[in-house]
Amino acid sequence: YETNYLPFAFAGDPLQTLNPTGFRWARLRSRFHDQLVDKLPTDTSGTHVGEKRLEFNYRSRAAIVHVCNLILGWRQHLFGGSLKPQRAWSSIENEDNVPRLYILDMEAEDDSIISHDQTNSMSVSEMGTFLQEGRTVIVPCEEGRETEYLENDDFLREYIQWDETTDSPPQDLMTAIEAKGLDLDQVVVYGFGEFAHRNGFEEGLSASSEEANQESLEKNYFFNRLYVALSRAVNELVIVEPPSGSSFWRKVNDTDIITRQDGSQFEERPDLYDLDPVESRKPY
Repeated sequence: YETNYLPFAFAGDPLQTLNPTGFRWARLRSRFHDQLVDKLPTDTSGTHVGEKRLEFNYRSRAAIVHVCNLILGWRQHLFGGSLKPQRAWSSIENEDNVPRLYILDMEAEDDSIISHDQTNSMSVSEMGTFLQEGRTVIVPCEEGRETEYLENDDFLREYIQWDETTDSPPQDLMTAIEAKGLDLDQVVVYGFGEFAHRNGFEEGLSASSEEANQESLEKNYFFNRLYVALSRAVNELVIVEPPSGSSFWRKVNDTDIITRQDGSQFEERPDLYDLDPVESRKPY
């Protein structure tokens, strides 16, 4: 029996690759030929795997896609490759759901949290209630260490409801690995900036692209996890940080660093809290 084509379809998202040495389209093509095509009894000289890259993010609202593209820009700057900003498929927007960054201050006398734009503050207790309203909290620890992370974080330990008599973490507390591939309506990305600060991942963010491309696998793995965490959100994305995490987001938000490269696909973007996601569809 002869056939002119093989009805195979492979779907994958390299942008969600967590392991820096993980999924590669070139490896898939090579294995497809070695293990299937080359073993067919017919002439397969013209058989090839066609690759179609999706340009749209079909999951998240446009404002969330802009934040994810910011991290893509940094991944390209730090680790090289040919990443391009995604476009949002959804044009439905709600001004109340623009992504926001909140910095915890557990010791403040007025029990306050400040937001990135200084206009939407919450008290610590209000943020605790906010987390208990069905939102998924994604934390930067390794899979299987959620309970340990929760026990060692003063804020989460106080406001996340969980059964301390078991070793199982709360259902709404996940790592990026667990959340990978999921569509989550409301997401809180917690403590990634603090994790980056504590592990020295802020160092080198201002380096040239040539210097940055020599960065460690650990930092690459961290930025991959951060992208996966942010891109799980469908309708609402909130970033919450302890005070030590604020400096990471200030540096990441300095897009001048990653737009100095000639030919960069990642161009100017409006401020996160000023974003008009429908009218100003900048890459990020």
